[in-house]
Amino acid sequence: MIENHLPNTKADDGDLDMEEIALPAKYSKTYGNVIIGDRTKLPIKEALHGEVDTESNSNWLKEGRHLDMAADKTGNNGIVYVGATPDTSVANNDKKYDQTETTDIIDKKADRIETKDNEDTKLYPLEFVSSEDTSPDRIRFVTGLYNDFEDLLKNSAFKTYISDTNDFGVPSLMKTERKERTDRLKWLLTNLIKSLKELMSSTIKNDAQNDSKAVKYEELINILNLLHATKFSEPDESIILFQMWVNRADIQPDDQLVSDMENASHGTLYKNMNFWSKYLKTMIFRGYFAQAISAIDESGYENFEQTDPDLYALVKHLKSLIASYDPMKFSQYLKAFMAWKQRAANLREATIKLTFKNVEIGSQLVDIVASISGVDSALRKNCGRWYEYFLLEYMFEMPSMKKISEYVDKAQKSFSVDTVYSWETICLNIFSEQYLKAISALETLDRSVSTYTAILLSASGLLKSYSNISLHGKDIKSGEEEIQTSIDQMIEDLALSYLSNKELFSTGTGILILTDDSKARKILSEMLPNYKIESNDDFEWCLSICAKLMLPMTAKQIYNTQGEILLDNGYEYESLCCFSEAGNTKESGNLVDTLLNEKIDKDEIDSPILRQALSPLALLRNILSTEGKTIPFEKFVELIQFRYLPAHYKAVLLLLLLPYFNTNTFSLDQLIKIIEILNVYEKQINDDTQCAELSGQSYDVAVSRKDVGASKGTYDWRNLEKLPSDSMALILEIRKLIAFEISFKFLEE
Repeated sequence: MIENHLPNTKADDGDLDMEEIALPAKYSKTYGNVIIGDRTKLPIKEALHGEVDTESNSNWLKEGRHLDMAADKTGNNGIVYVGATPDTSVANNDKKYDQTETTDIIDKKADRIETKDNEDTKLYPLEFVSSEDTSPDRIRFVTGLYNDFEDLLKNSAFKTYISDTNDFGVPSLMKTERKERTDRLKWLLTNLIKSLKELMSSTIKNDAQNDSKAVKYEELINILNLLHATKFSEPDESIILFQMWVNRADIQPDDQLVSDMENASHGTLYKNMNFWSKYLKTMIFRGYFAQAISAIDESGYENFEQTDPDLYALVKHLKSLIASYDPMKFSQYLKAFMAWKQRAANLREATIKLTFKNVEIGSQLVDIVASISGVDSALRKNCGRWYEYFLLEYMFEMPSMKKISEYVDKAQKSFSVDTVYSWETICLNIFSEQYLKAISALETLDRSVSTYTAILLSASGLLKSYSNISLHGKDIKSGEEEIQTSIDQMIEDLALSYLSNKELFSTGTGILILTDDSKARKILSEMLPNYKIESNDDFEWCLSICAKLMLPMTAKQIYNTQGEILLDNGYEYESLCCFSEAGNTKESGNLVDTLLNEKIDKDEIDSPILRQALSPLALLRNILSTEGKTIPFEKFVELIQFRYLPAHYKAVLLLLLLPYFNTNTFSLDQLIKIIEILNVYEKQINDDTQCAELSGQSYDVAVSRKDVGASKGTYDWRNLEKLPSDSMALILEIRKLIAFEISFKFLEE
């Protein structure tokens, strides 16, 4: 929250008064699984752990230690633990834990905590009851908000959105640019209200049993409607928007009264006292002028013309007066309103000379005329709530924004206001331009709406009014920075709360990246590996985030995690690709061994692509698994002449032949074939410098690791005492050995 508005928790007389409160039946000492506290009279939930025997081991109490709690901002989890002693903690009471530190504490196994004397080592995990709406409609609402505010979030543009317009240049262009940005902010607010209305309607439709959500959304709409009317309206909209605010917050006339009027016989309403004293008054005082005129026309008031001419004349003049009330014109042009008000005052003066046969109806009409002419006592008498009184003052006293503070003060003095955190209190904060209080209170209703409202207020420059006052003794600049830092923290907390929801994870990630949050890399490096990937799109999205934020190690974690999941589901080839991308040679090697030793032997590989990809490795395995004096020469030739085999692998394969020379293993034809292989390989090295370089590297790696896994067999090249120095020396050595072999062949013949 931007401001701390928690009530004072210090015991006082108000606390003692709690003892006198009678609990409803459903909140008796125990109700279901809920226990009511003796002192606070509030429901509490017991932990799932036994009571601590403080008598047997109370050292931690004597040392001044205390129970502490850490909460996870990304979810609804936390832990309770015994805090460190004052002398051993490093200013623990003042230390601020960031998100990653708190999460690290919670992620540790709840089995111990380090203390000075290694006592009281248990952690007590707890889970908070989430009040967040996670319905599909709510998810769409939050996602829509993010899309709408994306341009303001990008690089924290909201901080200088209005003030960033050019101060120098063509005046008309400067004015146009500022108007476009102001209109953009107005559109964002009106669209936010529209989206909330749609969300509330869908909530009522889909979750009729739980009306608390709908009530909360209704309160948010009431608050934003007032913000729209006071700070985001066009000059000609103020009266209409204030009417919309009040009429939405408190719907009048009530359904029963409307039903009674509709069911009355046509042309007989003029006889009904409730029509004049309640229905018509409500329609006029709530600004439903067109409906009021229509109701008068259908009432049959013409019957008064013969029986009560003064009353008839008054109804006729009243009808003409309210028909001429133009809210759009009067919002912008006060002179036009004052001319209309003069007409109302003249009519009020004229009523003094009138006499009515229907005295009760006449007195109601006189009361209406007195009210719309601005008589304060009449206005106050016809209101039941402070916001109704404010609306009447604004409509009929003078519709000027400069008079708002005066009207609100009069309304508060005349009518009580619910001072508990409710939409009424927040509206009063908006009227008094205490926007930080309003944002803080809004956060108790809805974190998303409060955060985006704070962004709107900052973007419109409304929070700059706080620069004119001293914040904690700091200068103006530091005060502005403190406010912006608080909003940044709200945005970060909102993003973190989204990360705990699968459907909103991408939205939370987007907020962190768009705002260029300094902690984004650290937070996402921990969160992305735990993201549940369900499709290729999810996988590619995670990797794109890693690439954007330059998180190679996180990408490796994701590859490894996804490789394990794919392997468990039987996707060996895809799993092998993931392990390879992660550079996980251990898992890759184990998987290859599994594929070779199990799948190939049992002929369980059905995929043609996988069989083709593994065939060279399977052939090499067959060659290496041959023990004894002979080598499967045909298979060796087939492998080394494989058209897709990279040439630099040939140096290592040729090493396999070394132990078999001078053992009378090769025939003359086989020796000639080896010469052909050497000729091709040597030409490849001479023609391609990259091939020569990679051949040398492959050979060096093989020779340097010859002791790894070496067998004791005679025909294992790794047991030779001396090996050629490089790949070219290997070719030369094999040619010499072939020459000796051929010479002996001719001597034998």
